[in-house]
Amino acid sequence: MIGSLAAHLGKKENDESNQHLIQHVICLAAEKKQPWFLDNTIFPHSLISDRGRKASEATPYTYAQTVVSHSLRRKENSLFPGINYKPFADYLSRSSTNDFIVAGRGTGNYHLDGLRDGHIFASLQDYPFSAEHSSNQSDICRTYDFDSALPGQEALARQNENLSSSAQLLFLRGFPSPEWLRLIGCSYRVDPEFFRRHLDFLRPEEGHFDLPNLPSVSKNIVKIPLMTIGTRNFRDSSAWGEFGDLLEPERRRAFASVRTHLSQMAKAARVGQSIIRKFLIFDEQYFAIEQEVSICVQSRREGWTGVILLDCGRDIKELANESSPWLKGSSQAFTSPSMLPNTCIPVYQFKPKMALKGQSLDGKLDTDNHSEAASNTYQSASSLYKHYGRTLDQDALKMDAFYAFTELFAFSAFSESQFLNMVEQTVTRSRETLHTSFLSPPQPRSMQSTLEMLQFAKYVADDHIQRLHGTISCIKSKGGPTWPRTTDTKHKEIADTAASQLLEDYEELLQRAQRLSQRCADQTSLLLNNSMLAQSKRNIWQAERVARLTLLAFLFIPLSFTASIFGMNVMELENGDGPRLSIWVWVVVSVPTFVVAFLVCFWDSVWGYLKMILSHALHGK
Repeated sequence: MIGSLAAHLGKKENDESNQHLIQHVICLAAEKKQPWFLDNTIFPHSLISDRGRKASEATPYTYAQTVVSHSLRRKENSLFPGINYKPFADYLSRSSTNDFIVAGRGTGNYHLDGLRDGHIFASLQDYPFSAEHSSNQSDICRTYDFDSALPGQEALARQNENLSSSAQLLFLRGFPSPEWLRLIGCSYRVDPEFFRRHLDFLRPEEGHFDLPNLPSVSKNIVKIPLMTIGTRNFRDSSAWGEFGDLLEPERRRAFASVRTHLSQMAKAARVGQSIIRKFLIFDEQYFAIEQEVSICVQSRREGWTGVILLDCGRDIKELANESSPWLKGSSQAFTSPSMLPNTCIPVYQFKPKMALKGQSLDGKLDTDNHSEAASNTYQSASSLYKHYGRTLDQDALKMDAFYAFTELFAFSAFSESQFLNMVEQTVTRSRETLHTSFLSPPQPRSMQSTLEMLQFAKYVADDHIQRLHGTISCIKSKGGPTWPRTTDTKHKEIADTAASQLLEDYEELLQRAQRLSQRCADQTSLLLNNSMLAQSKRNIWQAERVARLTLLAFLFIPLSFTASIFGMNVMELENGDGPRLSIWVWVVVSVPTFVVAFLVCFWDSVWGYLKMILSHALHGK
């Protein structure tokens, strides 16, 4: 029945009034896994209308079909097998119904009247080449925001049909649906590998060990981390200590929660939902959220487009469920009444004399008091698309692709610096345990907690060292070899200066991360040595106590022996009607017995002492 209705509507696809109904039928069919979903004999055009395209041009449908075909290549018939593309191809060929789901209502609740989602998923910044040296800001940069639902996809498709000679930055915020991937992929001819690497969590657990790949084939796929520090808020700061022993179990639960979150993304995620790669718990108060931004540059006939995939999309409070640790915690102890909702700390960037301006850096007052921005869990990276490019030279940006992304690299560097500061502060607090262990034997539970924290901090630092090495390599090469580069002397000087500043900052971050890793290793060794020393002291003390008990037993054994003899009822010790022996008889017998026992027990020492006396006596003569 659905297929018949689809075929009937497909014949009337040019009817503008039927467009939304067609999309709704397609989503219903995809939900029921109808086999004709990707059959272009029924819908010869794409999910988004392709009116005006030439027959030879790619469509979202052909883009997906090409990726699916590559995923079917086997090792038996190709030197470039595509089996590793299978999870991504399966996702790309699906149809998401999430664009039609009412927020918070669960699956299956569709609404045709309110197709607009309200979440800006795509934002396009267009910098026309014809506007060079213009003083009008609207001529220098035109910004277009696109809703995550179908109207946004249609608007972006129409915008792409009217491309001008310009440089473009396309921001995609949060988790992308298959429809968005197909549209962006075919519209800007994006390498599917770029999407696959950004969505690497779609791969099955066993994997194919193909990522990370070689640098020579990764020049146009740049990934940099975005760190967000969060705080757990307690009604009373004295409650911090009661959770100290639960940190390691909480870290394990947080790791499991993130794995669950990523595995469920392809099944139930809304378009634009934030992606959390790692959730790192450092102590009772501070945690960190690790996300990524992926960048690639696609050349066009009359310009170029930079595609930017941001993990930050919708507020992370929309990701909450019983296993989410980023709001309060994932265990009962971390959701106690003494805790308040978590807060995300802003990423603090700095420019010289920025505090004296009193306005945003482009001269316009920031009066956006949107409720989303007032949320405790709002992330600074969520505002990148709104304020991007304000500190860049607009003319140099259009001519040099790497320079166009320097604000992204700078934002990542500031977030990384802030993150390393937090980790260093956490490690510094562990010194209190080390100093205490010098003065008194450390408590085993405190020692264990500190060791776990130091090992965890070293693991995180080593991971970031590896990421920083990759980012530094990208800065040195200034992106991919095909990225547009300016030849103008003035613009080249601006771009080179920005690149050198980034290189200086990232090399310093690398050195800080390396020092932090070494510091964690040194403090771990010192703590273990102190623990071994304290244990040795305890063993010596216990040995001394055992020695005293042994000496005491030695004193009583001869006395007990003689006392037991005199307590025997034998004829030799009786006189008439009963014993008539004096107590001194027992003393006279006990003393020689004790002396003999002493000589036998300490004969080595006694013999050495006698030899020393004899030696002195002989030498004296």
